[in-house]
Amino acid sequence: STTRDEIVRATIEIVQADGVDAATARAIAARADVDPALIYRHFGSKEALFDEIFRKVMASMPGYDRPIVNGRQLVEFALDLWENPGRRMIGLAVIRSAVSSDRAAATVREIVIRTVLRRISESVRPDHHDLRTALIAAQIVGLVLVRHGVKLPALSKARREEIVRVTAPVIEHYMHGDLGLPGG
Repeated sequence: STTRDEIVRATIEIVQADGVDAATARAIAARADVDPALIYRHFGSKEALFDEIFRKVMASMPGYDRPIVNGRQLVEFALDLWENPGRRMIGLAVIRSAVSSDRAAATVREIVIRTVLRRISESVRPDHHDLRTALIAAQIVGLVLVRHGVKLPALSKARREEIVRVTAPVIEHYMHGDLGLPGG
């Protein structure tokens, strides 16, 4: 494996074990057994390293490059992302970090905006666009967190198709429906 691969592997291991805040350049370099300067040489910044990891996780999913144009596609995509145990471990570690640290939350927020929300952005109705995408993010994060993190029995035991059938119309409404707000 290359130095770049070792840095990515080390970062994932640290995030999974201890959260986003623990993934400092020094900690990553120590785990990868490289000089900390190599992180910046290979990635330019720690944010770019996180972006690459997130893109790799997302790109490992079938259909990642297809546009998401409706609620069903988005719910299925989110469930696909979280049904894989390796991706789920990373996702749960990232969410834990985001809720326990303002700095980690800012990092996660920027990654989500640059990768996930940008994918659906063009498919969302333009009126109240930022509110619509935030509501979609809240619905999806809540769904996967309660299903896979909290493991509320009714949701964690529900069949995938049941979840899609019930949740997709809500997401679809956020994407294309009338929110009942002025200016829309």
